[in-house]
Amino acid sequence: MPQKSGMFDSTIDDPREYAAREFAEYFARMLTNGVFNGGQYLQVTATGTNSYVSISPGAAWIKGYAYSVYDEAIALPVTPATTLDRIDRIVLRLDTSTPVRSIKAIVLQGVPNANPVPPALVRSGDIYDLSLAQVRVVANSIIVTQAKITDERMNSAVCGLVNSLIQVDTTTFQQQWDLFMASLESQGFVTATAFNAHKADNAKHIPHLGTTTNAGNVYSITTAEVIATNQKFTTKINAASTGAATLKVSSIASGAAKSIQKVGGTSATLKIGVYTLFWDGTSFQLLGEGGEYGTASANDVRKEKTLGTDSGVVQGGLDLSALIPSNIRNGVTIDGVAGALLSGIEKPLILMLPGSSTVGSLHPAFGTIDFTPIVQSVGSVGNSYFTKAAYVRLIAQGVGFSSFATDVSINLTNVDVISVRAAAYRTAGDAGARVWFGATIGKDDRNTSYTAITTTSTPTVTEEYRTYQFNVSALSGMFYIKAEAVCGNVNSNTYVDVAEIILYQNNK
Repeated sequence: MPQKSGMFDSTIDDPREYAAREFAEYFARMLTNGVFNGGQYLQVTATGTNSYVSISPGAAWIKGYAYSVYDEAIALPVTPATTLDRIDRIVLRLDTSTPVRSIKAIVLQGVPNANPVPPALVRSGDIYDLSLAQVRVVANSIIVTQAKITDERMNSAVCGLVNSLIQVDTTTFQQQWDLFMASLESQGFVTATAFNAHKADNAKHIPHLGTTTNAGNVYSITTAEVIATNQKFTTKINAASTGAATLKVSSIASGAAKSIQKVGGTSATLKIGVYTLFWDGTSFQLLGEGGEYGTASANDVRKEKTLGTDSGVVQGGLDLSALIPSNIRNGVTIDGVAGALLSGIEKPLILMLPGSSTVGSLHPAFGTIDFTPIVQSVGSVGNSYFTKAAYVRLIAQGVGFSSFATDVSINLTNVDVISVRAAAYRTAGDAGARVWFGATIGKDDRNTSYTAITTTSTPTVTEEYRTYQFNVSALSGMFYIKAEAVCGNVNSNTYVDVAEIILYQNNK
């Protein structure tokens, strides 16, 4: 089995000679390829004034062979590119071929292209390359700038730092470092260029254009800010408008006056303050501002509610807690309180019933109906009774009824209350006279017996009236009214009469 060892001393009888290749193999087993120390050692730089690059002093190790730049930097010319960019590499090339046997720094030229890539390193046969840097050679330029140089000394795939083979190589370290930096970048770190571009992008921000000037309801702003269609901005209105306002922005529509509108397209009335506006290409739209108030005051709003005003939110002062049903018209409900007031109802519709054959008249709201009292009889003087009564047949909803020729058909639509008034008159000489008053609303035929709703006893004054009031808002169909005054123990100086029947309309 082949075996090999060394290095040993020579003797006269047993000379030991070793080729440089063997020494290189020996040291290559201890150290990795790369540059020593890093930092500024063997760093590639450019002055930006010519087409040269420089390699600073430093040392490298390739396959067990040593390389160094000492005392001062060396300069390498970079051939200018013509029509297209290219990427060159500054490499340390080990060439162990007999004619060469050296390590030298050279420019490894790339291929011009619209999207150039760096040239491949040679690592076969007698040649082994380490790349110190990439250089982007700009077409039609004889200047190489530092910004176009990419340092590759720390990249162990093409160069790396010299490392002991018994330690972790820089490949693992570099991979871990790259992963760490990538994680930082994903957390929001951006370049200054990207940040400045974002800062200048008004489409993502709301620029403030300053304070307006105005001529009446025409407001103006002079600004260098470029406001595009569908972009918003803020401005401070310097004075309140007195009507529909327009705005001139020097950088929008050549400074032409454009309307300021609220949501829905109505014109806005402005107050002093800051507004956010949206330019839609035709007009300025208010965003959340421009609210206007009507004429309502605190006393127009219930006390448990609030009202928005120019001065802010105020508490209502209208107190509805003390509503009284008897003060509210019947059929009307206010804040949950149902009205019970029957008196004082609008539009009394009066049907007069005189005590003789004189023709009565109906209120114009019911039309014209002539009639005489249905019953009118006079008893004998003495202990007999003197009776005067009036019957009126009322047909709900104006439906006619012809059973009694003397009945009155009246449209009771919207009639809520019927009032009946009867009267009696006696002279002083009839002190013993007794008078009864009565009024009835019934559903029966007028000839059927019934009990009067209300009766009174002997009057105590010379002339007395009695009034009877009925709520008929819930009645339907046919019904009638009977109003009567009856006197007993009277003489010829005592009179009775049914004075009037009044129908009150509630205007429901």
